[in-house]
Amino acid sequence: MKKFVGLARISSKKQLAKGNSLEDQTNSILEYAKKLNGEVVEIIKIQVSGSKMKLNSSVLSKVLLRAKEANTEVILSKLDRLSRDELSLHQIKAVAKEIGTQIHLAGLGKTIQEMSDMEFSMLAMFAQHELTNLKSRIRESSKKSEGTFGRIVDAKEASKASILKRRTLAREWEEQSGILDEIKQAKALLRKPTLESVCFFLNGKGLVTRTGKRFRPGNLQQQIIRLGFNNLKCV
Repeated sequence: MKKFVGLARISSKKQLAKGNSLEDQTNSILEYAKKLNGEVVEIIKIQVSGSKMKLNSSVLSKVLLRAKEANTEVILSKLDRLSRDELSLHQIKAVAKEIGTQIHLAGLGKTIQEMSDMEFSMLAMFAQHELTNLKSRIRESSKKSEGTFGRIVDAKEASKASILKRRTLAREWEEQSGILDEIKQAKALLRKPTLESVCFFLNGKGLVTRTGKRFRPGNLQQQIIRLGFNNLKCV
C-alpha cells in the first residue's frame, strides 16, 4: 500500500474562496489517497501566503525531505496550495523530479511530473495571476462581511473569532518546522549567542518564520516567548 504525506495550506488572510479551507483540503487529500489505494500517514497544515511558499520555506523543504526519507509521496488538493509564485512552482517541480518524490494534485487526478511543460506552465501562470486578483479583491473589500447565516458582522468580530484557529496553526507550525530544536542548536554552536547571531544562523540555513519572513531579533524574541522557554533568551 502506498503511503502519502498530505499538505494543506491557507493564506495568512481569511480564505475568501469556498473550497479552500483546511477541512476541505484535508477531505480532498484523504479521498484521493483512498482512490489510489493508499494511506495518508500525516497531513501537514500550514498558514502562510502562497507568495511566500518557496523552496527555502522551512516547512516546504521539510515536507519534501520527509517524503523522500520515508519513501512516501505528497498529495495536495490543488497546485496553488503548493505555491502561488510561478518561479517557485517550476523550482519545486525540478527538485521533486531530482529527488524522485511524486507530488499529486487531487483536483487534477495526476502528479505534477505527469504534466507536460506547457500544461504546468499554464497552471503556474494562472496561480500567480489569481494571487494578483486576490490581493486586489482584498483591498477593495468592505470592512464588513457577510456571516455564515447571512448576518452582517463587523470585520473585527470575525478577526477575533479566528484567533484561536490561528494560534492552533502556529503551534502546529512550530512542531512541524522543528524551530525550537533549530534555536537550541544555534545556541549550542555559537560561542556567545545573541538574538542577532541566532537570526544569522537561522537565516543562513534558509529557515523562515511562519509567515515566510526572514528571522530578525524582534520576531525571534517573540517566537522564543511564545514557545514558553524563557531560559533560551539570548544575551
